[in-house]
Amino acid sequence: MRIQTVALVLFGTVACGAGRRAPELAVPARQSITRSEGAMLRAILDAKAAIDSGARARDFSRALSAADDSTELVTQAGERLVGREAIGAWVARLREGGRLVEHVQLDPVRYDYCTNSVIERDGTYLVPVVAPAGDDTLRGRYSARWVVGEDGSAHLRRIDLVAAGTRPPRIAECPSRNWAGVRQSRWRISVAPPYIGKEQSVLADDFTRKTAQLGYGGGRLVGKYGTLDGYEGTMEPRAAAFGLVALRYRVRGSFALQLQQSLRPIRTRMQAYNAGTKTHLTLTDESRSSQAIVTWDWRHFNVGAGGIMVANQWHQREVPMDRSLGDWTYIGPASDQAWSSTNVGAVAQAGYTIPVFWRFSADLFGQYRGMTSAKIPATQRREAMTLQTSGFALGLAIGLNL
Repeated sequence: MRIQTVALVLFGTVACGAGRRAPELAVPARQSITRSEGAMLRAILDAKAAIDSGARARDFSRALSAADDSTELVTQAGERLVGREAIGAWVARLREGGRLVEHVQLDPVRYDYCTNSVIERDGTYLVPVVAPAGDDTLRGRYSARWVVGEDGSAHLRRIDLVAAGTRPPRIAECPSRNWAGVRQSRWRISVAPPYIGKEQSVLADDFTRKTAQLGYGGGRLVGKYGTLDGYEGTMEPRAAAFGLVALRYRVRGSFALQLQQSLRPIRTRMQAYNAGTKTHLTLTDESRSSQAIVTWDWRHFNVGAGGIMVANQWHQREVPMDRSLGDWTYIGPASDQAWSSTNVGAVAQAGYTIPVFWRFSADLFGQYRGMTSAKIPATQRREAMTLQTSGFALGLAIGLNL
């Protein structure tokens, strides 16, 4: 009988003592709430007030107003009751014996705010009971879930006297408003800085290897006109704070199409010196990329594959230079070549999406780009060569979900 009384009073279906005030729905210490979350808590408070007033008036139809056909009650004995009718019949049986409740104190340690509901978890209840057989105080742990409808009213979806809900709910159990805005959006517009890419270093490393095979050397070329790097590639991003823009369209379910375009080019500059031919070589590449990727989402993660096209603007300068005396001296006019090329390839992507606030999200993703080789034409003192442009890249984007 003690277990039955606990379940009864926690559901709010027994009378509170005359003159007693319904307990307030307090926000736990150190847990701040937004305006919309405060409105959800107010709706829950109103529903509890209706339960309390119906119980004090012995109007159990009003006391059960927060329950509907989907409401679930799990008693301390593990009995599972579903639906207002089943719970009402169970309550009618428990009213026998003249039991009265002095007051009910429900104290959830944590509120979890979901898309249209609030979960009270790791809660504690305190219920002083007055009965002909003697007074008693009931204590225990509980968890509950309230659903807030479009009309702003709260309904009790579940109250559990067995599982107190000490662990945070999973996304499937409690999608946040921010997460729902991300997952349910049809469009996403994202901007990102230039990639932290490995294809530039792959290009530079291949340049180092190929020029070394042709007799070029490295080191620092220091002279009275400044310092020149040896055969080492340096990436010089010539882009604004946000160098990439992406448009993502959810086609169906978890599948989406993502189109991405560089706003400004990324520059890679490489240099080498050939002591045999007394030639200093500078090769510069400015690249813009376009991508089309089909992605598949699973919770926060996504994977995808598609195609990539990179438009390159190349420039190479060959300068006759003699540094046999320890310094360097120009010994002839420079020759310049400029040309454009387009490399195509396949891209594989994996990413992780984090809701930030409202409909904004942060996307961290990595890509592998398998590209065709870049062909570098011959000069008067050097034969033609091909350079690898495939590699890995990392990106961080901020997206607006519509």
